Amino acid sequence: MRLRPALAESVDGGHDRDLILAWRNDPLTRAMSLSSKPVGKRAHARWYDLWCSSIRILMVDDVEVGAWRVDPSGDVNVMVAPAYRGKGIATLLIQLGSRDSLRSPLRATVRLENTASLRAFLRAGYVWTPCDVRRRLARLEWRA
Repeated sequence: MRLRPALAESVDGGHDRDLILAWRNDPLTRAMSLSSKPVGKRAHARWYDLWCSSIRILMVDDVEVGAWRVDPSGDVNVMVAPAYRGKGIATLLIQLGSRDSLRSPLRATVRLENTASLRAFLRAGYVWTPCDVRRRLARLEWRA
């Protein structure tokens, strides 16, 4: 199990970009995201070009199973491939990404309904910080 950088381009013309778009538009991902609107291909291409250098792909036995990203302010974003949910991958991804990050503190904002993500962040060593109850958002933090 290892994290590798996302590729800006690959031999097939954009495997990582297309894979992450599919994960971003998965119905459960959209339902649990801070924005539930589907992501269009052009908007995703612009987003990917902007953030590609900060994305890490979790590999298990040479299979892409998740993605980790930290933005410049230290906010963490995590995605797990639909076929690998419920297997503890998110916790491992968060642990590896947090340890490899050069930033501290790291923060995550998670919908209160997203109990699987909340559990994964807590198991990975993140702690609760004040929540935004009105918007139903949990805030968690990790320090090196």
